[in-house]
Amino acid sequence: MEVDLNAHPMYILDVLSVLARHVPFVQLMDMFRWEWPAPMAVDPEVKQRIWSKIGKYMPVDARPWFFPSLSDSGGALTGLFVLHILMENSEWAATYQGDVDMEIVVETGHEEPITSFFCDIEYKVGRIDIPPEFESTVESAYELVNDSGDEVLRVKIYVSKSSAASVVLSNRYTALMNVITREEVVVLCPTTTFANETLVCGTDHDDLLDDTKLPFQCFVDNSHWTTECGDECPMVYRKTFGDGGVRILKWDSKYVAEEGDTKQPLGDDRWASAESGWGGDGDERAMRTTHFCLKEAVRWRVSEECRRPGCPNAQALAARRAYISFV
Repeated sequence: MEVDLNAHPMYILDVLSVLARHVPFVQLMDMFRWEWPAPMAVDPEVKQRIWSKIGKYMPVDARPWFFPSLSDSGGALTGLFVLHILMENSEWAATYQGDVDMEIVVETGHEEPITSFFCDIEYKVGRIDIPPEFESTVESAYELVNDSGDEVLRVKIYVSKSSAASVVLSNRYTALMNVITREEVVVLCPTTTFANETLVCGTDHDDLLDDTKLPFQCFVDNSHWTTECGDECPMVYRKTFGDGGVRILKWDSKYVAEEGDTKQPLGDDRWASAESGWGGDGDERAMRTTHFCLKEAVRWRVSEECRRPGCPNAQALAARRAYISFV
């Protein structure tokens, strides 16, 4: 028996909405690129997952102003806080059940909107030491604490020396190179991140690999990879604009107090960027959706070498080195 599914679009949306509630975040990103009405099922679920983590940090009447304040600061949510959201419903979800502090990175000289937001809801602000990995990219760091309720809530804000993207890229772990902004979710190293793995950046590895508190598996190189590196080859220089390896998901951050309103479909213009799940040179949709990455042109790479057996980039480098040594 043949069934014309297009004849029952609302039934398909109901099925997709149920599916969206049970899949890992990486599959939500895939679903967003499916044909209509799949994107309409993705956005409410993305909104629910993000706000379920953010909501406890602020009273209901303040929530509509959180992302506008974050945007005015040129900032984004980042760090382990974002990774907890990304790993929901994954096979490693049990590892990410504990609470972690909210982490925010903002542009230099623009911290006032987001710090004022938290101070207005009874957070106390104080300076903290800049983490060693951020010393070259962070100008100042603050911790905001609210101990007026049953639970002590902590928010860490890192003020960059230039753009917020440069701070994210200075992380020791590729698994923490993710951000959530007012309009998008950005995952810079999706293959390893969604496999609950991380490559350790830099050369000082001993103190990092002994950290048993890390919820992900650490690797000092990618010698265990069995598939093509592609755009995520650790030795290849990448860039904040036109990066084919980054995954980007557009979402509607608007907070709606009534639960039923979160199910409402967005305007047609929202779905005009439904194919922007990946970046890429010459992709106008990517240009419109990578606002955070476009704040500053940053050229970066994870490592000086790729250890995956048979990597063409590593082979080309070895050939050049042999030629230079011979000459």
